[in-house]
Amino acid sequence: MSAKAHNSRKRISKALAVFADIAESYDYIFNPNWERRPSLQSFDAYQEWKVWKAWKLRRKQLHYLKRTQLIEAQKIGERLMVRLTEKGYRKMLQIQLRSSRRKCVEGVCLVSFDIPESQKAVRDAFRGLLRECGFQKLHHSVWFTENDVSEPLLAFVKMNKLTSWVHVFVGKIASMERR
Repeated sequence: MSAKAHNSRKRISKALAVFADIAESYDYIFNPNWERRPSLQSFDAYQEWKVWKAWKLRRKQLHYLKRTQLIEAQKIGERLMVRLTEKGYRKMLQIQLRSSRRKCVEGVCLVSFDIPESQKAVRDAFRGLLRECGFQKLHHSVWFTENDVSEPLLAFVKMNKLTSWVHVFVGKIASMERR
């Protein structure tokens, strides 16, 4: 999926979420015969409902992250301590790589890799990640982007133990025009 299509899908899903919230609120506030919920009598009650709804959504999101093993949660006294698992950290780095739109101050971020044929699945997955993150191919194993992704990319490479095969460079491209 292209970055443009992905961003468009995110905008549409956010818009649908806002629309659903407004539509639900409309029924909740203005329809006194609505049976599933008591009608709200004041703006304060509506504000309390919004806080409750946000809290419920947050709990649902935390439950999903825990179920998919992206976080570990531990209750200590009255507080809930949450930390990322290794799988969660890897996913966070992938999200940072995909969502970075800040331009690289030094020029470009260049990635060169030489992953052996015996690790073909790893190599193909790495190429797919680079493509999803907006990298452009200069050569089969040399990719570049103008986005500032060097730090999360280096962390991703180290975490996945690819440091002996993958090299990340940041700098300016000097090219000569043909006459």
